[in-house]
Formats: sequence, structure tokens, C-alpha cells
Amino acid sequence: MTTTMTTSKHLSRRGALAAAGAMAGAAMGLATAAPASAAPSDRTLVDAWHRDFLQRGATDADVDRYTSFIAYYGAIAAADDLTKTREHAEHQVGQLYGKHLQRQPDPGAAHWIDGVAEGRFPLEWVNQNILASPEYAALWAKVYRSSKPSYTAGAWINTLLNRRASADETASWGRRIQKSGRLGALRDLYYTDEAVYQRINGHYLELLGRPVDGGGYSYWYGLETKDDRGVQVRIAASPEYRERSGDR
Repeated sequence: MTTTMTTSKHLSRRGALAAAGAMAGAAMGLATAAPASAAPSDRTLVDAWHRDFLQRGATDADVDRYTSFIAYYGAIAAADDLTKTREHAEHQVGQLYGKHLQRQPDPGAAHWIDGVAEGRFPLEWVNQNILASPEYAALWAKVYRSSKPSYTAGAWINTLLNRRASADETASWGRRIQKSGRLGALRDLYYTDEAVYQRINGHYLELLGRPVDGGGYSYWYGLETKDDRGVQVRIAASPEYRERSGDR
């Protein structure tokens, strides 16, 4: 009798934990976990992380390191460690140079790579400083054949909000540039609700292959305004990401 009661309590507790996990997944706008027997292995998960964060497959040494990391500290800690490596910093800074300045990083990029790799500042600072740089403004001045701040603002809106700016918007943000400087104005735009939404949606598209839903946006909004990498790490450690990693 005692054994039956203990087992029932144990099963009840497992059921409660499963329900809590499902509620947390729903709050994040992420799919809940598949049955353990069907879930992709840690090896598959680690390889998917390397492909998404470093654009290469995981080596045997990588697999050994991060499967052990997952076993001892969990998936969030393992993905966090991977995205703090110098290789990740080099890759991410290189992508920003290519996307915004249309060139490879020069020796001066070592300042940004070192800072990100050593944890002295987040990658968002690199993104913001490149977008607010004279080189970025000059690049778009050539495109538009004008160095007016409103044209720089239009380029920002296209990049950060993924749409074309209206004439009123470019005029308004152009005035903001003249008043606050490029970096000050860029940061104001960077943390608007629309820009935050676009970054979260970008993480979902890149890591989960689908757009974010309302629950996911609401859940991640606060963290996204403080730690963009932290949002990526937690999505990459989610049951939905693990499930998707098995399809690659």
C-alpha cells in the first residue's frame, strides 16, 4: 500500500512538472518538448548550434566539450559558453562589417572583436557603432548622392525595421540626428518597440524557421532590450530548437 501511494505521488509530481514546462513553453511562444525517445541527441543539438552560430559543423572535440557541458550544466549554460568564444565574436563582427559596410573587417575591428570576446561590451554596441559611423553614413551618401541626415535615417529604418521609411519618418529622425548626434539617434531608434520586435522575429526565423508569435514577443521583449545574445541562447536551448535540429 505504501509503495502504491509513493508511486502515485511521484507520478503526480511528474505530471505537475510536465504541465509547468508546457505552460512555460507557451509563455515563450515556443513549442513544448517531444517525447524523450523521439528527441534529437545532444550531439545533434551541438552540431546545430555550430551551424547556426559559427556557420560550420561541430568537430569531434566540439561535440565532446559541449555534450559534457550539457550533461553537467544544462543546455542554456552550454549555448551561453559557445556564444562567448572568440570564434563567435570574430564571426559576428565579420557579419556586421559585411552587412553594413560591405567589406571585410580591417585591423581596427580587433577592438570590437576583443571587447565582445572578453565580455567588456555586448555585440549590440558593435552593431550600433557601425551603423552610426561616418563610414556607414558616407556609404549611403554615395547611394543617395546626398549627405543629408535624413538619408542616413532612411537607411537605418530599412536595416533595423525591415521596411522603407516614410518621408515624415526620415525628416523626423534626420532632425534627431542633428540634435543628438548619429549614435544617440541610432540608439533611440534601436530600442523602439518596432526595432525590438524585428530583432526577436529575426531570432525566430533564423533559429526556429518561423516568425515569432505574440506570446513569444511579449515574453522576450524585456530581455531583448538588455541582452540580445541572451535571447538567442535561450531559444537555442529550447525544446523546439532541439526538435528542429533533428531535421537538418
